[in-house]
Amino acid sequence: MNGEYRTLATNSIEADILFYGLERCRPGHVFRGNNIRSNYVLHFILQGQGEFAVANQHLTTLHAGDIFLLPKGKPAFYQADQSEPWTYFWIGFNGLNIDTILEKTKLAQRYFLKDVQGSRFANTLTQLYQALHNEYGLANDLHIKALTFEMFFNLLNEFPGSKSPSHNQTELQFQAAVNYLKANYQAGCTVTDLAHHLALSRSYVYDLFKRYANSSPQQFLTRQRMEDAKQQLITTALPIKEIASGVGYSDTYTFSKAFKRYAGASPNAYRQQNRL
Repeated sequence: MNGEYRTLATNSIEADILFYGLERCRPGHVFRGNNIRSNYVLHFILQGQGEFAVANQHLTTLHAGDIFLLPKGKPAFYQADQSEPWTYFWIGFNGLNIDTILEKTKLAQRYFLKDVQGSRFANTLTQLYQALHNEYGLANDLHIKALTFEMFFNLLNEFPGSKSPSHNQTELQFQAAVNYLKANYQAGCTVTDLAHHLALSRSYVYDLFKRYANSSPQQFLTRQRMEDAKQQLITTALPIKEIASGVGYSDTYTFSKAFKRYAGASPNAYRQQNRL
């Protein structure tokens, strides 16, 4: 009789949720409590913006869709914006080997992640926060445990730190991203479409473009569209509406506004100034 028997060697991991909450901050609101914590607190920004920094790091402006971590044993500062104060929810964690998990992610390097909305990590973190509001019981307790481990699993896989791709691999990923945008910008593709196509997080795609193009993917995409539009305005007599549609804009007003911001003149003015 054929069969299989193996022993399993794993690292014992515990993850306990200590507290959770939501804050709709007032303009300029600053946390006034103890800024050195004995646990880890993940914050997911739902609306607005603010500034965040851990000791010995520069202040960073974070927006809706970003994550920041208050690390254990290190002072951190965070303040709501005066004009667009943020709203965020938070979950406080503690447990065996959580330090090890976080050290293998980008959160250990910068203590924040940008543009995580739509990622599996953000989705499971949101599901976890929602599950914490359900009536207590064995089934929901198991559900919370499962979501907690799934959330950390997605964090490790989507935002790796210590096992980052090789230089050659990241170059290939960047080139694949550029090729996709060049092939699809006329059809109205978005940065989210790009991230889904490459099966990468928006934060990782952002880092690729900052590293190799010194711009965000959105800036790269806009430049591709605007440079095409400029050539068409100069070399053709196509109506503005057709040019807008041909470079990926669904309405003329949005295109004209974006073009003026990019070129310093409206499409009609640019055509008149540069007509061949």
